[in-house]
Amino acid sequence: MTTYPMTITLSVGQPLVFNVVEPQPSDIEYADEVGRAVESDQQQVSGDGQQEPRWLKFDTWITTGPRPSDRGAAIGTLKAALRFAVRAEIDGLRYDITRIRLVAHAPSGNGYRVSLRMIGPRPDFYSVDANGAFVAYAPLW
Repeated sequence: MTTYPMTITLSVGQPLVFNVVEPQPSDIEYADEVGRAVESDQQQVSGDGQQEPRWLKFDTWITTGPRPSDRGAAIGTLKAALRFAVRAEIDGLRYDITRIRLVAHAPSGNGYRVSLRMIGPRPDFYSVDANGAFVAYAPLW
């Protein structure tokens, strides 16, 4: 499974840095299907060719203290910070965030494995020039 580090920029406060972000299998399957459609000589998908924004789903891990109160506080802090999320960045690629949700969390070692979903005005991650202006889409998964 491919993993990435991700930084989520907040409108208020320090950015959130996730050292490991793992796309969910359904998103990888979707990316493979789109890749096959692009490389094929036959039309695979109908429509006007414009991509619509879609929910991007991924899992990540947060570390917490050993006590249950520490774990609860970490989840609460993460939920509060996500309200101010404006942009995600992976390896120089950006994704503007309109909405982001923590949809699931489960204990994992010294912390939690959390599942997040985000959606923005663009259908995928994109590259930018030196001034931060949109250049081209660069799907990760």
